[in-house]
Amino acid sequence: MANVNGAIDGDAEDAISERDRLFNAYYENELDEAARADFEDRIESDEEFAEAYHAFFEVMGGLRELPFEFAPDDFVERVQSRIRTRSHGRFFAEELLFKTRIPYEVVAIVMIIVMAAAYLFMGTPPDRGMQDVDPAQAHPRLDVP
Repeated sequence: MANVNGAIDGDAEDAISERDRLFNAYYENELDEAARADFEDRIESDEEFAEAYHAFFEVMGGLRELPFEFAPDDFVERVQSRIRTRSHGRFFAEELLFKTRIPYEVVAIVMIIVMAAAYLFMGTPPDRGMQDVDPAQAHPRLDVP
């Protein structure tokens, strides 16, 4: 179960998320008796902790008061249709539309094959203008006086 003092360990972001988990566990009656007693003692002794819990409690209370409604039966289809329309068929494409398009991977593989074939066909460029060099004169000599 949750630990009341565990909320102050770690960096600030972890402490906040741990504190929110603790608030939620208390709000949903998921704490055991000892953790619940520690939580209530901390609310009485730590004013900042109590203010944070009361703010959390107000938000959760407001959420519980919202009316519960079911989505229409065609909700998913309508959302996918809107996304498909706005993305010009990139997302949630229908079967026929997907089959007529060439995937990017196929285009990339074909391009690599064409470039490799061109390289092999053309070969390396010739070394024109290179002259044979006498190995004895390959390294420059420094004339020291």
